[in-house]
Amino acid sequence: MAVKHNALPISFPILPPRMADDAIQMVDGLILTGGVDIDPKFYHQKRIPEVRRTYPARDASELALFKAAVKQNKPVLGVCRGMQTINIGLGGNLYQDLDVAFKKQNAHPILEHKQKEDGSIPTQHITLDPNSQVAKSCGVHPFVNSRHHQAVRKVGQSLKVVGRADDHIIEAIENSDASIQGVQWHPENMFEHYSEQDQLFADFFKRAAQN
Repeated sequence: MAVKHNALPISFPILPPRMADDAIQMVDGLILTGGVDIDPKFYHQKRIPEVRRTYPARDASELALFKAAVKQNKPVLGVCRGMQTINIGLGGNLYQDLDVAFKKQNAHPILEHKQKEDGSIPTQHITLDPNSQVAKSCGVHPFVNSRHHQAVRKVGQSLKVVGRADDHIIEAIENSDASIQGVQWHPENMFEHYSEQDQLFADFFKRAAQN
């Protein structure tokens, strides 16, 4: 997708946090991708049994890269785990497991966020703030996939919620100038067949090119 939009992707290895500033100087923007659960120690919570495999070295590396990108005014896009990394990096936290969280709260039933269908298949509509940059890319009610058991709970500083699922789970966040964006779904699985998902990346690459 990057090459399609005349962007050269560079994949960073797991870096010691001390190397983050130098790494970010090499690029125009940062995409934080999906992956394993973030260790709850990074958002000051005790781990519950439902947390799956974690990789603390990756957590530390990506949090450092994100903070370096913010310091250097480089645009950031977070996808699923990447959105959660952004939120934690700005002082927010997560639901460690949605099923556990909502059973404890005896709250409203939640949608199936761990879809059984292939990731390229959308399974739910979400609602985006029409004034958000995410909505300008994807429309107000995009049809998206859903492949997560964790989600943003307390929202980090300078971020605002700009998208929710019908059960109110947070699906998109961004800051005031949209230099930082996060989406809970996986547009990288859908961009080949859904133009609005491709547009999300295209608009990010434009912001990076203007940096």
